[in-house]
Amino acid sequence: MPEETVTPMRRVLRWIRDRWHPLHALRQSRRFGKLLKALDRPISCRIPHIAFPVQVMALRNANISISAANPHINLFLVMADVFQVKTFWDVGANIGYYTWVLKSSVPALDAVMFEPDTINKKLIGATIRKNRLPSIELRPAAVGSARGSTTFKVDSFGSETGSIARAETIDETLYGASSESITVDVIPLDEVLQERNGQLPDLVKIDVEGAEQLAFEGATNLVKSEHPVFHCEVRNEFKEYIFGLLQSAGYRVLDASNLSELSKSTWDILAIPRRLQGKEQELRARFLKE
Repeated sequence: MPEETVTPMRRVLRWIRDRWHPLHALRQSRRFGKLLKALDRPISCRIPHIAFPVQVMALRNANISISAANPHINLFLVMADVFQVKTFWDVGANIGYYTWVLKSSVPALDAVMFEPDTINKKLIGATIRKNRLPSIELRPAAVGSARGSTTFKVDSFGSETGSIARAETIDETLYGASSESITVDVIPLDEVLQERNGQLPDLVKIDVEGAEQLAFEGATNLVKSEHPVFHCEVRNEFKEYIFGLLQSAGYRVLDASNLSELSKSTWDILAIPRRLQGKEQELRARFLKE
């Protein structure tokens, strides 16, 4: 990453990494990375809130498979009920965690999953096949402002921070580990909207590690005309564009962590379209009660 784009927090993280992290030296090693890949295997795993076994990589996805805590899961489950979610678009699906949770809660759910990572795509496909899950469509592509192709930085260690926009994955930043780059297809959400012939999403989750503005640039018709609920991770440099787009289309934009008003520290947002804003109090009451 060019020095002028390295924030003070990243400098602190790198200093801590270099001085104390026990895996830093190993994770810097290409041999260690190759060893992990050689030893890693897909396994079938039971995960809280999911009614069927999920395919994960034993080492790469260990943080997902062994952790029962996820601060957003209760919000998604409450939204599915309060907003009567029947169609879900999962942008940056990873191994499919949010789709599998909602599919378990709403068996008739129709879902479209967008995921460019090669291993994640295989895991999603295996989970669909092994459980014979209906009404799930996998789009093996990144989401962006226009159709085409681009370079995707692969998160080799954790699978969660791969990106078409970031100069470094988390493992490169924290551990100085090398990262693979692959070429992936890119598709705008507005194009998917046209292809789906009126099958509109009720809820769209966007977690694309720094490519969120690109995703919204390719979704202006979806935002302005169809008004689904959006849950999105937004970095500071993209807040002005994304908040402006959503608010100009009549959305109420909240901090998704506690459904409060936006603040400077807001990282995850929930955008509620005008037609559903009458249910905001019910959503907040049920979410905060969980």
